[in-house]
Amino acid sequence: MKKILFLSTSKYIVDIFWRPEFAALAAERGLEIDIPALNGDVTLDKLQAMLPEYDGVITAWGSPLCSREFLAGAPKVKVIGHAAGSVAGVADDSTYAAGLKVTCCNKIMAKGVASYGLFITMLALRNLFAYAGIPRVGLKMVWDNRNNQYCPEKSVIGIWGLGDISRFLIEMLKPVGFKKILLYSDHANADELKKLGVEKADSMEQLFSESDVIHLLSGASEKNLGRVNAALLSKIKDGATLVNCGRARLINEQDFYAEMAKQRFNGVFDVYYQEPLPEDNPLFKLPNVITTPHNAGLPHQDTYVPFILDELKRFFAGEEMKGEIKRERRAVMTNERLWNK
Repeated sequence: MKKILFLSTSKYIVDIFWRPEFAALAAERGLEIDIPALNGDVTLDKLQAMLPEYDGVITAWGSPLCSREFLAGAPKVKVIGHAAGSVAGVADDSTYAAGLKVTCCNKIMAKGVASYGLFITMLALRNLFAYAGIPRVGLKMVWDNRNNQYCPEKSVIGIWGLGDISRFLIEMLKPVGFKKILLYSDHANADELKKLGVEKADSMEQLFSESDVIHLLSGASEKNLGRVNAALLSKIKDGATLVNCGRARLINEQDFYAEMAKQRFNGVFDVYYQEPLPEDNPLFKLPNVITTPHNAGLPHQDTYVPFILDELKRFFAGEEMKGEIKRERRAVMTNERLWNK
């Protein structure tokens, strides 16, 4: 039986990810999971002192960075199973240099976010809030606006970034038959995009100026923080829709609020600089904005820990892990430690 430590100091986080029935799943896979924060918050020092007893760790939101220094006293720990998306916050170059393997639920999370993206794309092109009656939020049906929609076959869908979310979203979008799916990425080449059935944008400016719906799905790396600025936002077509279910900090905050206040184009946002979003946030007063509570990727959340348990079983059996993240991939993933310092 391999011993695994759930590396979280927070009972709140443990309650989000752990279910009592997961203990039996772990045992079936030859794993014994210890969760110090199951009955209350614990200190990081306590967790670190326990590490030498364990063969691996499960991490989640808010878990510590498992650097070589942090794991120096835990020579048996050889694998990190991250029960969430990006691993950039729990692993660094020294983690990989120490020989650890890292896996995560990025593909599972990504599929949920991509389905949100498909839903929002169709809602945006249907321009639902221009005419639909939704009594719960005080919207009356506007019959005269019923033609205020966009034809998919004449519409361009723009995507910034080529990670798991984008790949799933592309496959979901293609059957609809859009005029074009346009994608900009710093690291994807034209041949790769051709195989995916999308067109490569030559620049961010082209992506923003030509697209009817723009999805911000790039990793929030140091290079990308605030990259969507006033100049780019000004290129968005009147009546288009900007969708951000990736990371809030891809957009310059001041430029973002100033441009949305012009009500020139629409916005659908699932992520914010401050979460939960304060009730006095100006977005709530704008008729061209739809907000959702950072839940685009949550429908599959109960599958995260079971997937990691399967990954750990595969690792200890000497098999390839399905969600393994290599050092090069980790370098372009969202790193929340860039702003949560």
